[in-house]
Amino acid sequence: ASYIIRAKANRTLEVDGEDTTLLWDYMTKQKSVGKYTVDIPKQNGEPEREAKVSVSTAEVRLLGKGKPKRPLSLHAVFAKELNPPEGKKGIEWMLLTDLPVEDFKQARIIIEWYRSRWEIETYFRVVKGGCQIESNRFRTEQRMLNCIAIYMIIGWRLHSMTTRARRLPDAPCTSAYSEKEWRMIWMMQGKTSPPNELPSMRDITRMLAGLGGFLGRSGDGEPGVKTVWQGYTKLLHYMEAVEALNGLK
Repeated sequence: ASYIIRAKANRTLEVDGEDTTLLWDYMTKQKSVGKYTVDIPKQNGEPEREAKVSVSTAEVRLLGKGKPKRPLSLHAVFAKELNPPEGKKGIEWMLLTDLPVEDFKQARIIIEWYRSRWEIETYFRVVKGGCQIESNRFRTEQRMLNCIAIYMIIGWRLHSMTTRARRLPDAPCTSAYSEKEWRMIWMMQGKTSPPNELPSMRDITRMLAGLGGFLGRSGDGEPGVKTVWQGYTKLLHYMEAVEALNGLK
């Protein structure tokens, strides 16, 4: 498997047989291969914003610790924000990878893959926290693998519902929900008969999250994946109860 790592330490590099050059010093001297704008989500009380970054890349040889110091060859991609907001440090990502980086296009792919890390973290949080995958106890490896395969699909669907409601809020809810699902959500949360017109992704997802404890106050923003999975768990129970009642008739 290949890797992309954000560097933290200012490691020593081997350049022209010398080991006196540091990673940040070397990369800041490299010529920019391109510039582009990235979206920075809101975090730590800071509003969402756009940042224009300059990108440079180079093949480097990192020296290990101890003796002998065997160098490790890899590619460095350095993204630094141009003209950050006043009083802000701005973006500065030093990414190290064993993947090939020959031009700006490949460097941008590395940056975008790195920016996807929170999506990946959120997805596995759904699988571990929402699906409670770690609480399962199986006696054979194959049963565990089968369970993981199923839960990964469930986790993907829950994560997809949450992100699609944010990115495509006005899309019809049937792009992620079945007819039976959205109608049940409407009846249980809205306490009224479902409308004839299809609700939007945003409306149904907020109602689903409401079943999971989302309050929807003016300052709450959009629901997170935790309240969505909690609401979806209740939804499944409601649908199961309805099917059981219909079976008694």
